[in-house]
Amino acid sequence: MKKSKFSINDSFNPLILRNVLARHWYKPLFAFLGIFIAIFLYLRYTKPIYESHAVIQVIKENKTQQILGEASVLNVQHSLSEDVELLRSPVLFRNAIHSLGLQTFSYNDGKLLTENLYGFTPYSILIDQLLDSALCGTNIYFEPIDDKKFSLRYTYQQKTFNIPGNLSSTLKSPHFEIQIHAQNQAKFFALIQNGSIYFNFNHLRELAKTLQTGLNIAIVDEGAKTVQISYRHENRKLAYNLMQAMIGSYFEFEKSNKQQENLKTLNFINNQLDSLSMVLNISKDSLSRFQRSQNLPSVTYEETDITKNLSEINGRITEINEEIYAVNYLKRTISDQVTRPEIFKVLPELVGKRSFEGSITRQIEDLKRLLETKEDLMQDISFESKKVRLTNDRIASCVQGIHKSITAIHDRLKHDKRLLENQLAVYEGRLMGLPEKTSEFNRLKYMEELNRNYFNQFTEKKIEFQLSNAGYSSQNQILSSPELANTPVTPNRKNTFIFGFILAFVLGFGNLLLHYLFYNEITSLDDLKSLLPESTTVLGTVPLHKKKMTYSQVVVIDDPKSRLSESVRNIKSNMNFIRNNVKTVAVSSSVSGEGKTFVILNLAATYANSGSRCILLDLDLRKPKVHHGFGVDNNTGMSQVLSGLIPLNQAIRPSEIPNLDFITAGPIPPNPSDLIQSKALQDVINQLKASYDILFIDNPPIGVVSDGINLLTQVDIPIYVFKANYSKRAFADQIMNLFTIQKIDKINVILNAVPVGGGMYGYGYGYGYGYGYGYGYGYGYGYGGYYSDDKKEPWYKRIIAKLTNRKQQKTD
Repeated sequence: MKKSKFSINDSFNPLILRNVLARHWYKPLFAFLGIFIAIFLYLRYTKPIYESHAVIQVIKENKTQQILGEASVLNVQHSLSEDVELLRSPVLFRNAIHSLGLQTFSYNDGKLLTENLYGFTPYSILIDQLLDSALCGTNIYFEPIDDKKFSLRYTYQQKTFNIPGNLSSTLKSPHFEIQIHAQNQAKFFALIQNGSIYFNFNHLRELAKTLQTGLNIAIVDEGAKTVQISYRHENRKLAYNLMQAMIGSYFEFEKSNKQQENLKTLNFINNQLDSLSMVLNISKDSLSRFQRSQNLPSVTYEETDITKNLSEINGRITEINEEIYAVNYLKRTISDQVTRPEIFKVLPELVGKRSFEGSITRQIEDLKRLLETKEDLMQDISFESKKVRLTNDRIASCVQGIHKSITAIHDRLKHDKRLLENQLAVYEGRLMGLPEKTSEFNRLKYMEELNRNYFNQFTEKKIEFQLSNAGYSSQNQILSSPELANTPVTPNRKNTFIFGFILAFVLGFGNLLLHYLFYNEITSLDDLKSLLPESTTVLGTVPLHKKKMTYSQVVVIDDPKSRLSESVRNIKSNMNFIRNNVKTVAVSSSVSGEGKTFVILNLAATYANSGSRCILLDLDLRKPKVHHGFGVDNNTGMSQVLSGLIPLNQAIRPSEIPNLDFITAGPIPPNPSDLIQSKALQDVINQLKASYDILFIDNPPIGVVSDGINLLTQVDIPIYVFKANYSKRAFADQIMNLFTIQKIDKINVILNAVPVGGGMYGYGYGYGYGYGYGYGYGYGYGYGGYYSDDKKEPWYKRIIAKLTNRKQQKTD
């Protein structure tokens, strides 16, 4: 299967790796060198930025809920974003600036950087008057006069002012009056003598805008109500002091607001207490008047009394109804024919009945005894006996008495029941009217209690807020205090070096990796064969010539025992095998620089050296190079012959190599394509074929121009040259085009500039042949030390050769 003309090298190939390293080995070094130079400059000339930070916990109180309690209808949720915006506000930051007294800043003016000296100067500046606020921002320089005196120099409105003075004395100028006090006079003069020290007056509003850019507020935990405050500045003491001032300003602002809120709350409470006091008095009076008008000491007492009486009356009526039932039952049961068993049934009904506890119970007991006597008499005597009749009369009399008692009891019970029912109606009427009184009473009582509760609650809160306002302490807490930074946050030297190393590694070795992955050049003969059509004939390879050449030269004559000379001779042998009696040979390539001129020069010299009369024509009329190979000028040549300006024999030049003549391209014509495709060229070729054994033609690269394609179809052996590690894989498509479009039957390929060693020749010996033979003369094959270029050069020359390898590969 053919390889793609352009693909990613996804497998390890030591040949590609060697070529990539040989060409681009310096890029990782340059990447590391450049990155670390940039790091050095960055660390050297970048102002260090220090950070001071703190974490505070914000606690807010719900005033409405504090006053009204948990039952408050209003449930105000505090958002932490409000405090974040307050901390970011310019008002709070300006308060912090004012608290630090940053009316002036001192600086040390260096060659490249200016250093802010806040907190590090042995002197302080006391401003008595600033007469012109437009002077803010103007640099006022210290200039020493002697060991005890100095002057202040500044330029304002295109005028220069010099104000001499001493320490601790008032320095007056048309624009300000200040005093400069030094804690250590020697250090002060040493400072202004050794450096370019100046100060300027600050416009606090503008200064706050400038400095606030370093402030950062972030929420740490919304649930815990924690906020981180951080400040960054090139001066670490300024960053630390500003952090302290920010926290103090925030707490002071919060205290002021809290006290103002407390005062407003106290005013509200006082107003409410006044209103509630009046409402409470009105409620009390209304309740008292209602109780007096309704004779109602207590709703609860009245309701309990009525309920109790109703219960007693209903109970009594129930008892009377039971007694009436018992009376009726007794009346039905007791008659003249009553028997003793029936009397026994009646007696339990009389138990617990208050109406029967008197005479009627005794009467029934007498009746019971009379019945027992009768029963006893009936056992001994007959019913008609006198004793029995007497007993019957007594029984009848007793029954009659009982009936009279029952009637009296029944009438009395009826009377009592009517009385109780009348009382029941009265109490029920009172009970029916009680809810209306109770409702009104409860309403008045509720209003009185509600007003009393609010009055008491507001009184308690008034006392609490008075105490809170008198001895206020912030509920907010500092969870992490700011610290004076010793190491800058930027630039971070460690992280910078780590990042630089990684970046240099990625850029340097990433560049090598990309070159390796996208290496799209033909590396070896096997690589070339995999890209060519199967019918293509590979004549062989030409090793890379190690000696530096400005232009292509003939090298096979001067160094006949070199690998290159042997390779060219093997190519000659293969050409002879392909076709006997070769008369014409033409060479071309895809682009300039692939070595076609070098190949044709040395191939022609090899044939000439073997005794054949040869001539070399330079038909690359646009970029001629053959004349450089023979070291002659290009004043006359093929362009003039084809144009009819000079005869052919005048253009032929002999070379220093026996049997080898050549014709240079001549001056570059305006129509090279027309000349190459003209009939005059065919006439020239025919004349030369009659005079020489072999005609060699150096064609223009057909990948750039199509001039030489027609000539390739007419010669005996057309040769197409590729250059190892230079020709792109897509160049192999030209061979397929010559087969399919130009209808050339045979194309012969030579791979030029193959590096020696590393198996770059396809067979491991430095030779690659289309037919597998013709690769030697029986000597020098694979044995070290035979070739003249086998001699190992000194190490420093090998290093130089590697460094210049890329330039040599570009030599045509």
